[in-house]
Formats: sequence, structure tokens, C-alpha cells
Amino acid sequence: MDPRNKKFAELCGICWHEDEWINHKYICKKCKASLSDSLPGMWNPDFVIHPTLVLREMMKRDDWYDFSHSLWVETFSEVTTSKLSINYQVEFMIERSIPNRYILDTTEGRLLDAAIKFMEEKQ
Repeated sequence: MDPRNKKFAELCGICWHEDEWINHKYICKKCKASLSDSLPGMWNPDFVIHPTLVLREMMKRDDWYDFSHSLWVETFSEVTTSKLSINYQVEFMIERSIPNRYILDTTEGRLLDAAIKFMEEKQ
């Protein structure tokens, strides 16, 4: 699994489960949670292919607005350098709360990368 998943989980304070076979069931070595309800290796979230999980974790943070704004600053600066009309630019910014290129990406982990960068800069 992509190492950014573990890094993001740790930044969010989510246990990155490491399994251990004890008494006929899998137990997490770190948090001691029973992992037997899932298949081995399927206990940890894949934030790259599920950007909505990144969004869910980021929305729990007190600085959620700052993170959301940081995505728009980057996206809007790209839009304003294009030859789009001002009306489209305003509509584009108002219509979406998270730019589509982040939330719809299930292969590159754009939202994951942006969240990791944002949280590391806040530390």
C-alpha cells in the first residue's frame, strides 16, 4: 500500500494497524483492536483511492476552513491565469467547495498530498 496512507493516518492520530495472530484472531499490535472481522491487510484505509476519507478526516480539524481555502487559492490562481471569462471564474469558485480535481482523483492521491503538506506545515 502507498506509504502516504500511513503517514496521513499518523498525522491524523489514526492507528495504522499492524496485525498479530493471538488466540485464533488478529489483534492490532498498537491499539489492541480486534481485526478479525476483515481480511488480513484490509484494516487500514486507502486514502489515495478514497479521497472522501481524506476529506472526512480533514473536516474534523479546527483548521478545516484554512485547509479548504488553501486548495482554492491554488486552484483559483490556475483558473485566473487562463483566458476564462470573469463570470465563469466566479461561478467556478462559488459552485464547488472542494475543487473536483482533488475530490475525484482516485489514482494519484492529490487530496492526500495536499492534506499531508498542510498538516506538516502546521506542525
